[in-house]
Amino acid sequence: MDDRLTDIKGRLADTRAVRQTDATWLIEQLEQARRIAVELENENARLTSTDPWQRAVDGLNALVDAGIGFWIEPDGHISNPLGDEHIEYDRETERWRLVHDDEEGDQ
Repeated sequence: MDDRLTDIKGRLADTRAVRQTDATWLIEQLEQARRIAVELENENARLTSTDPWQRAVDGLNALVDAGIGFWIEPDGHISNPLGDEHIEYDRETERWRLVHDDEEGDQ
């Protein structure tokens, strides 16, 4: 009888461990699903946005998401201190453009 009781207790402990593992896995899956939902919502907002300010913010966030550190210089350049490119405003064309630092000597 004691062996049987020990066996039942062991099985019960195994069942609890499986349930705990399953619960942990489910929580992780729910958290991942929430993150994906937020990403999809943000991506949908970005793709459907017609607000130029929002599109500008999305562009700056793309740099952040890519892990590119940058700062905005007093003259308006958006600089990548660790890279060889920056964004500058071209007054002649009235457009922002990407400039590779090796191009500047060519101009």
